[in-house]
Amino acid sequence: MSPRNRALLEFFFNTWALAITPLFARWLLPLNPFQIVSSRSIIAALFLVIFFAARKETLRVNDPTQQRTLIISGLLMAGHWLTLFRGLQIAPIGLVFLALYFYPIVIMLIEPWFFNEKYRWIDLPIGIVAFIGVYLLQPDFDLADQVTQGILWGLTSGVMLATRNVLSRGVAQNVGGLKQMAWQLLTISIVLLPIQFLMPYEFTPNRIGLLIILGIGFTALTHAVTLRTLRHLKAKTVGLISMSLVLYSSLLAWILFEEPLTWRMAIGGTLILGAAIYNALSEK
Repeated sequence: MSPRNRALLEFFFNTWALAITPLFARWLLPLNPFQIVSSRSIIAALFLVIFFAARKETLRVNDPTQQRTLIISGLLMAGHWLTLFRGLQIAPIGLVFLALYFYPIVIMLIEPWFFNEKYRWIDLPIGIVAFIGVYLLQPDFDLADQVTQGILWGLTSGVMLATRNVLSRGVAQNVGGLKQMAWQLLTISIVLLPIQFLMPYEFTPNRIGLLIILGIGFTALTHAVTLRTLRHLKAKTVGLISMSLVLYSSLLAWILFEEPLTWRMAIGGTLILGAAIYNALSEK
């Protein structure tokens, strides 16, 4: 098997692993998002620190500007996870993930501004189509409704993820992806560490096991596999395959939690993901 085909196979399995991640928001109830994200980040950060130490590689970044960017990226990653898990706990997983995957459109809108690049004329109709898709997910906008709240949390999570990814592009030339992830996880761990004392919870064997699996298996290792596949696959290919997460997560939520799959979700999701895919394919 060629290295490219092996990377494709690895990433398809990795995508299924990533699709399972949102289910932890339900499995770990009654823990709130702060408790989940704090514990997940501490476990994953410790794993990566040990990993770098075992390979005798340093996590040091000498440039102050890059240090600030990495810390800000970590804060955005914390916001992305906190808002995403909040949405997943109160609304259907499929709807929240569809709202989250509006983030490629956000990147399309903000990236030229960050890097002094020209906007493309095609970006406007792409953005309008995606906005229509978001509207179709919940046409009856009511802030008191948990489904509306979940979609808004998903959109907010997507904006934070998009901003984090754009900032990461700025340091990618000098700081490896795994080191970026380690810095971000350490930032989240330090910022949210007080949660472990302000919001204590009972450490049952089942809960500890789930948090370890989430922190190592579905955070540190999944990101490591994603970064490794980028050696043989284009980032665009990885991004397009990642969009299948929405389908996989929705199917798992339907099977495990009996969450509905509606035509409105299908049409709205098609518009959002279609706009994102067209945007990716139209880039030179």
